[in-house]
Amino acid sequence: MNSDAQSALPAFGHVVPVHVRRIILAGARLRGQDQLLQSRGMEVLACDLDCAGLPTDTQFDAVALDGMGLAPDVALTLLRRLVPVLSPHGLLLCVDGPSTVTGALEQLGFAASDSTDCALEGTRIRVVRALRCDYSLREHARRLRAEGRPDLAFCVLREVSLQQLPSDEEAAALAVETQVSLLDLDGKTRGAGRLPHFWLSQMAFYQCAARAPGHALAYQCQAEFWRRIGSPEMGRRLLRSVERIAPSAAAQQQRASYEGKAEAAPRPIPDPPEWDRSWKPRVLFITHPRIDYGLDTLCDGLRRVLGDGRFVEYPWKPSLHGDVPPRLANYPCCFNHPGSPTTLDAVLAQLRGGEFDLLLFGDTELNIDRDEARRIAQAATIPWVLIDQGDDPLDRRAEAMAYLARSDMPICFKREMLACHDYGDNFFPLPFAYPDGRIPAEVSETRDNGLFWAGHRQFGLRRLYLECLEAIRGRRFDANYTQEEYARALSGSRIGLSLFGGGFDTVRYWELPAHGCMLLAERPPIRIPYDFEDGVSALFFGDVPEFEARLDQCLSKPELVGRVAAAGHDRLRRYHTAPARAAQILTRLSRNATPFG
Repeated sequence: MNSDAQSALPAFGHVVPVHVRRIILAGARLRGQDQLLQSRGMEVLACDLDCAGLPTDTQFDAVALDGMGLAPDVALTLLRRLVPVLSPHGLLLCVDGPSTVTGALEQLGFAASDSTDCALEGTRIRVVRALRCDYSLREHARRLRAEGRPDLAFCVLREVSLQQLPSDEEAAALAVETQVSLLDLDGKTRGAGRLPHFWLSQMAFYQCAARAPGHALAYQCQAEFWRRIGSPEMGRRLLRSVERIAPSAAAQQQRASYEGKAEAAPRPIPDPPEWDRSWKPRVLFITHPRIDYGLDTLCDGLRRVLGDGRFVEYPWKPSLHGDVPPRLANYPCCFNHPGSPTTLDAVLAQLRGGEFDLLLFGDTELNIDRDEARRIAQAATIPWVLIDQGDDPLDRRAEAMAYLARSDMPICFKREMLACHDYGDNFFPLPFAYPDGRIPAEVSETRDNGLFWAGHRQFGLRRLYLECLEAIRGRRFDANYTQEEYARALSGSRIGLSLFGGGFDTVRYWELPAHGCMLLAERPPIRIPYDFEDGVSALFFGDVPEFEARLDQCLSKPELVGRVAAAGHDRLRRYHTAPARAAQILTRLSRNATPFG
């Protein structure tokens, strides 16, 4: 095996699951893994293939057997010695011996679950994972929680992709088990890491809601997380929704317990004043190579307000310069700005030559090569600003600084900035915007279509709301559109529905008023400068009962729909275009205590 292929493979020790606390390594080739596994906090017992001296009073979470070259009868004999010391939920790792051990596994009541390629002593090997035929992932997680290890329970549950489970009931049950484990972990750690725990639970909740939208316990768990991070109202919203479709005494009691509890009140962040254009810095924007709506739209806005000569993105992104795949030609964050590709050496030379005043680091996914990133960090003596356009509400500063080997990241702009959480000083909201070049020159007030929706039902409470809508309107909202049909539908609809996606902020939230639709939207729990005003420039709802009431209002008051749509369109054009959002960043920076201007 060549060195490049070898380096791409994980070492054997890294395929041992993190929930394993005690493991037996049977076979001389595996002994070299002791140190790596012990460094991960595991108790390791290494033995030869005769398995002599196995303890009789201890159970292990995993057994790894080097099956290379073993005859089937020998493999069966060895496994019969090893299985008695394996816990009821224990894992067998059979190295390089799938054909040899398959029959033995079946005789002992085990079944192979999957296999992984990895490296051992410079050689590619195959590791077959096997579990008892009656293994229950849910019971395994519950046992770990009962032992006071909700962290390990979460790790066990995380190994399974709920989207691949064929049964909605099974997927929902495991998603809720994940939420319960995270709640236990949050309590055990006394709130340390609460925001990450909340977000992981939110993802499990969304998976459950997509498969079983009436599973009350999932709503109860996420409502409790909302209460813990400072928004009992968001908790009440979830509980009111599930009570409407799946009444539950427990959910009703939980909601009642949240009544009267105040929302957290982090420091206020005033909306930025108008940009006075007195400070136009030369900007280097570190992005990542794939198309990204938030980052790419912001690049467009900064180019428009600063001028092409004062803005450089790295790495070069063809989709910002007219080189767009045909299937993405109408994607709302593809542009055709002038320019030519730049190299790392050129960027480093420009930094050392003082040709930039400001560095915006937008690659929070850390796709950029770490060595490249650190060379940029070493060459850049100018202020750095973190631009986080990801779906999550987490504070990514420490992660980015460690990757870059920097000791400071003085200011952060964040898309998913929860209104109930205090992110500290010099943290500012930066939601999506809409490219002004894609806003129709004229918006017709004459529209033949009623309510517009297009999209999948995977995230948020989309399935719940859309099924309620379909029951009320008596038709399905599942049409697929070509790009031309989509544009016509937007321009011809009176009302546009916006529902949360992977994040609370979505492209649809801005796209609908940009095309003259009245925005009917879930009320976002994030900070949005110059947000739309309920009843004036948008209509908001927080739960299923309020959604139903808003639909009735829209149907009974067509003059309200027209008035709100016009006001929403005007507000978007003034405050929420890509250039407007770029100007808001520059205003924040020029007025901040950190010396930017």
